[in-house]
Amino acid sequence: MNNMKQRREILLHIPHNSVELPAGFRRQINISNKKFERFLIEITDTGTLELFGSNDFKKIVAPMSRVYCDVEKFHDSGKEIMSQFGMGVVYTHTDLGEEFFTPNSEYIDDVLQKYYFPYHKKLNEVAQNMLVGSEYLILIDCHAFAKEQIMFEEKKDNLPDICIGFSAGFANMKLIDFVRTYFEKADYSTALNYPFDGAMIPSKFFTEPPKNFASIMIEVNKELYLEKTGDIKQHGFKKLQGVINNLLLIISDEKFNN
Repeated sequence: MNNMKQRREILLHIPHNSVELPAGFRRQINISNKKFERFLIEITDTGTLELFGSNDFKKIVAPMSRVYCDVEKFHDSGKEIMSQFGMGVVYTHTDLGEEFFTPNSEYIDDVLQKYYFPYHKKLNEVAQNMLVGSEYLILIDCHAFAKEQIMFEEKKDNLPDICIGFSAGFANMKLIDFVRTYFEKADYSTALNYPFDGAMIPSKFFTEPPKNFASIMIEVNKELYLEKTGDIKQHGFKKLQGVINNLLLIISDEKFNN
């Protein structure tokens, strides 16, 4: 058994925290402003930057709303399961099935070239540089979810407080088991790859999978820290923020057994 301590690097990926939209975007919306605002707030992982980001770990944060461009979706609509709902790289429909935007192929290509591909290029470069300078790199994919965001009916029941996601070939099961046990000891219920599955992987690593890399997604149930109005539940938020940031420190500590 190898007991050598490793120096770990933590990279936080926060893709869905922003509500920012490009200038002029709202003028192209086909539904009422009230309906669009409801959808925008609902689909946003409100508070994830504050929940996961109150620390000195390296962060990659998407500056624009996922409604404009969802960097976590496959750009090939044929490979993206959410494209059937109008929620691929460029969103065209709300969670209620209302079409709010009708982009042409030129528009989508422009979004890919100016935002999506540069974003992934940056993620690849940052991850690769951190990997070279460390013995082990853990990417933590930081999310929040609500029942209303779940498009598959069979996944709307028995929702956990914390969803822990991972992708085959890029999962460190000791890390996953540790994270699950940690949250449960803090009195949060957990589930693996339910209601969402997988974790963000830098695209470069798909063709060149590094042995000293792992990715894990942590999806927080919004009911823990948000009111129905979207306002922050101060006690729930502060508790969860403390639990998450303590977890990140433990994971990054060289004493954490890999």
